[in-house]
Amino acid sequence: MPDASFLDTGVVLGFCFRDDAHHHRCRRYLDDHDFRLFVSDHVVSEYLNRETLMEEVEVWERDEEYSTIDDELSAIPWDDRRICLDAHDVVVVTGLPTELATTNPTDLVGDGYRELILDATSIEDVVSLASRSLSR
Repeated sequence: MPDASFLDTGVVLGFCFRDDAHHHRCRRYLDDHDFRLFVSDHVVSEYLNRETLMEEVEVWERDEEYSTIDDELSAIPWDDRRICLDAHDVVVVTGLPTELATTNPTDLVGDGYRELILDATSIEDVVSLASRSLSR
């Protein structure tokens, strides 16, 4: 079981907005797990109204480029690839087994992306919290 979870912007949005299609699943995910939560400055910039969840997470700033891993993940769209690199950095710096939680299974789970991410990074798992999730 992971000690940390790196949250994608969709999880943040799903948690905070009750009318979001992912709200109940994101709320349950965060309520049912006792691990450290992380988001990056990229996630923060995508989501400005963050008071509810921001009290629970640590905003992460990555200093390393990880150019080799970035190249390996080149099939993944840039914004999502950047999130993967941020989550990888959390693992490297903290040493915590960390999973990447997302509501975007198309860009982070589907088309073999989950396997690609797990092979190229130190992330322990990619967890889809989408209502109609692709298999993990």
